[in-house]
Amino acid sequence: MASNKGRFNMLHSLSLRAKILLPFIILMLAGFAVVVGYNSWAMRQHDLEQGVENARLQAAVLSTSINKTLNDGLSTTQTLTSTFEILRRSHVVNRDMLNKILARQLENHAGLRAVWTGWEPDALDGHDSEYAGQKPAHDDSGRFVPYWHRDTQGISVEPLVDYDKPGAGDYYLLPKQTGSLQVIEPYLYPVNGKPVMTTSIVAPLMVGITFSGVVGVDIDREKVKSMGVPLTDVFDALQSTFGSYYVNDFNRFGRT
Repeated sequence: MASNKGRFNMLHSLSLRAKILLPFIILMLAGFAVVVGYNSWAMRQHDLEQGVENARLQAAVLSTSINKTLNDGLSTTQTLTSTFEILRRSHVVNRDMLNKILARQLENHAGLRAVWTGWEPDALDGHDSEYAGQKPAHDDSGRFVPYWHRDTQGISVEPLVDYDKPGAGDYYLLPKQTGSLQVIEPYLYPVNGKPVMTTSIVAPLMVGITFSGVVGVDIDREKVKSMGVPLTDVFDALQSTFGSYYVNDFNRFGRT
């Protein structure tokens, strides 16, 4: 009996201690849970903020890349326009030399898919008939219409097509009709016989007040897409960069 009573007293004593310590234990566990919960929340917030910051940095880099490509296209078009107009007014015209200038510009600007020019009949040097059918820089009429572009072989040239057809030839006809720089987006243009969705920056070539032809560049859309840039962002950048020069036809081709 004494032994049982001793055990009872010991258990009762432990029960009293437990009752006394229980609130402190609960408080400690609650505090620990709060600390762990706060640390988890803080880490999560940090990860989210870091993710947002990384996204912003990536967006800034991509935006810079897009704008650089567009500005390269614009500056190349303006440079070629000025160069060709000066050469034409000075009567220093050599078709081989113009071809080399176009090819070199394409080589020097990785963000461009094509660099090209097209001239009105006999507007370049008055000798179109001598070049009739002499491809790849001329068509059957002898007009100087080289389209320098990138392909699996590197850089190639072929004659422009459909430049006199409304719709398909808007890349040529719009600068001719307006007398001003145009950004045309998007349209299908055949390259090596394969339709390619194309974005072009095109400027008219003027000799005095007479329209004589165009100079244009095509933006490398696939390179932009490979950077992970949504094409909607490219369109927005085009609109922001070129404003009223920007011409589009989303209803026909969509933003794809």
